[in-house]
Amino acid sequence: MKNICITSTAQPWFFGPYAKQLSLVSKYLISKNYEVYYLLLDREVEKKEHTYMEMVKSTTGRIDDVDDELLKDIHFIGGVEKKMGKIFISNLNDIYNYFNIDTAFFLMDLCNFVFDDYFLPKAISWFPNHFNPINNSDSYSLKYFDGILSLSPTDTKILRKKFPDKKIVHIPHIIEVPKTERKRNKKMIREKYEIPEDCFLVFINVGNYDKQNRKSLDTSLTAFKDFSEKNPKAFLLLHTYDVRLIDVNNKFTPKSGFFEIDDYMNYIDFPLDKVKMINDIVSYEEILDMTFASDVLLQGSKSEGFGVPIIEAQLLGVPVVTNNFGAMGDFTYYGISVPPLCNTYETNVNGIWSIPDSKGISAALNEISKYDENMELKEKNKLYGINKIKETMNYKAVCNNIEQFLLNCNKIHKPNNLLNKRNKKKLEIFVCNNKGIFNSSTSNKIINPDQINSKWVMIVNEDMMYTKKSIERLIEQNENYELIICPFIDKNGNRIPNQLQLLQKQLDIEKTHYIIRSEYMKLFIKENLLPQYFRGFMLQYTQFRIPVTVLNKPVLIQKKH
Repeated sequence: MKNICITSTAQPWFFGPYAKQLSLVSKYLISKNYEVYYLLLDREVEKKEHTYMEMVKSTTGRIDDVDDELLKDIHFIGGVEKKMGKIFISNLNDIYNYFNIDTAFFLMDLCNFVFDDYFLPKAISWFPNHFNPINNSDSYSLKYFDGILSLSPTDTKILRKKFPDKKIVHIPHIIEVPKTERKRNKKMIREKYEIPEDCFLVFINVGNYDKQNRKSLDTSLTAFKDFSEKNPKAFLLLHTYDVRLIDVNNKFTPKSGFFEIDDYMNYIDFPLDKVKMINDIVSYEEILDMTFASDVLLQGSKSEGFGVPIIEAQLLGVPVVTNNFGAMGDFTYYGISVPPLCNTYETNVNGIWSIPDSKGISAALNEISKYDENMELKEKNKLYGINKIKETMNYKAVCNNIEQFLLNCNKIHKPNNLLNKRNKKKLEIFVCNNKGIFNSSTSNKIINPDQINSKWVMIVNEDMMYTKKSIERLIEQNENYELIICPFIDKNGNRIPNQLQLLQKQLDIEKTHYIIRSEYMKLFIKENLLPQYFRGFMLQYTQFRIPVTVLNKPVLIQKKH
């Protein structure tokens, strides 16, 4: 194992946690004489090696820290070619093969891949799980990886139960608070942010950038309001950043659909004299200052893959209140993890999260406000948290464990198996109706992308007659296209679509039949569209994004009833 390719959307000069982790892992691997390649999946650039300055200059998002000494030793490579915003594994394999990559190392959400083949190199996912149980999309994606690094003990148990034959090891993120030349002073920090010196300061530090309100700011704000009504000295420092601040391309993103803090505070009559709000991306040093100056950090998210602020706070000697779901409960060493009110099915992500208990969180804040009444126990718990984090999440320990995993994890999936299997069949014909999508030859319902075993797929209604061999001959004549629209003769003898409809590009979606490359069918099956909308939606979505042609002669005839 010599050439390792970091594969992610996280840019190593970005301010986010994934970027920081991958920078640290890259630094370690380079120090161990590995050749580190970096494939940024959000960049569709030429398949060649690029300088890091070329990549930095083309960045549209916030640039946090450009570590020239590190970046000059990383090989930044290109070659990503997205289809409908998705990344096909066959495309990645082409890149990995071109640059002789031995191991592909991923840290990212896995929702934007189309697994049309297994990975060519050994593929490892440092997987941030947000669900319990693991949602169907992630379960499907993870089976293509040779090994999985789990971020928390709870997720390790879930993953091992789901994949008993796969190598799965718990390795957390690297958390080390950098030493500062100055000694942090709580009084001075509070003065800087106009926070009362003698208050009991609750700190919420979250990104407010997704439409699922995953950070559950509503329940956290409600919990603080309830707590403040019983504790006159309670004060809230609320640091957030919204989607408009992350990237210049998002600068004018409409606010509709996102959690509006001001609106919610107005609805619940929130005590505005008890809060300092900062909606901005600030430096890491400022985040640590805010944390240090606080009496407790509140992380009441519906779900977290890891929860970096929780660990940072405890490392600085600040107790935490968390929602006991997944990693948040696992890593609450110094503080209180509150059982959620209940689980919830999130329709936007098709998985199970939790509903934090605002009353329980309020009670936990109240209990922590009395920690000083038992200083001996407080110090004991604080030291336990600090020592636990230093022992398990330091740079050397985490990176060494990752290196050992990379060395010892075997390649278990052979590439090209799926492609070879599919190429045995030229065409499969599927019938789409309100009950589902069915293979016309076997009558099996298609519920999994792996059930598609051909290069091309034809989507038809139940009342169509056709000759499969003649259709296959027409496909051979149109191999350069990816979508082939097939005219048909309806029961009244009319050609649909007719020449005028084609000329005006006015296709009746419900009456248009077509042949499409199987990778697109696979993609839409994975998206779990409702059967009654599947055929029309797939045609409408793809026809202006991929090469399309129309057959001259009808190949389908509608049955007469």
